[in-house]
Amino acid sequence: MSRLVPLLPAVLLAACGPTADADGCLPDAGEPSLVVGKGLHEYRDIDDGGRSSELIHGPQGGFHIDLALEARHLDASDAWSATLTGYLHDEVMAVARPYLWATCDEQADALRTWGVRLIWNTVPEELDDQLVDVDVEVTDPAGTTLSARVDDLLIEDPWLARR
Repeated sequence: MSRLVPLLPAVLLAACGPTADADGCLPDAGEPSLVVGKGLHEYRDIDDGGRSSELIHGPQGGFHIDLALEARHLDASDAWSATLTGYLHDEVMAVARPYLWATCDEQADALRTWGVRLIWNTVPEELDDQLVDVDVEVTDPAGTTLSARVDDLLIEDPWLARR
């Protein structure tokens, strides 16, 4: 048993990495791609449950939506740098520049990250029931840059609906 203990960390690390069955998680296995989704705790397709996103009232007085990203064939060995830009009536109303860490979802054959907050520089009354556009650009540690866009995402504010 004592001979196996030093090998345990290596075995656990190998179990966490992408496998040959999940080549979408490998940077050199194909053409890179990026898709914008939504979700705080998991990646969901942007059309999952309707083409809308809930406006969240943050604890520091800001207002944001939670986005998620799905990518294939990017380097996920370190953080991605990202720029998210939100447009309301063709005017820039939100910009975020987070660093993102993606994990391999073998069932989806893709790298995913979620809980990506896009904070809006306006009040909920101006965003509720409005269609917005969102541009996303990510650069992985190898220097590969990809862009994706979501048009006509409906912002819904449940707090205003209760009034």
